[in-house]
Amino acid sequence: MVLFIKEKFLFYIAHAQSSLGNAYGILAQVEDKKENCIKAIKHYKNALATHFKEKNPLAYAQTQTNQATVYRMLSDVEDKQ
Repeated sequence: MVLFIKEKFLFYIAHAQSSLGNAYGILAQVEDKKENCIKAIKHYKNALATHFKEKNPLAYAQTQTNQATVYRMLSDVEDKQ
């Protein structure tokens, strides 16, 4: 039963994970850059694991682009250390 529910709401789960990634990415621009970037990346990975690449390629690509942006922000912090 749980598997059926997850399949039925997979798009919403992926969207929520992607939105959390966006929120942490924005927050990383204001405070705790490294920690919030890591949190954002975690949520983007969860979203990408949930997205059906074939069924929703645009959302999948947007999530990949957002994740890449946060990885770039994280590299700015790690390069300075």
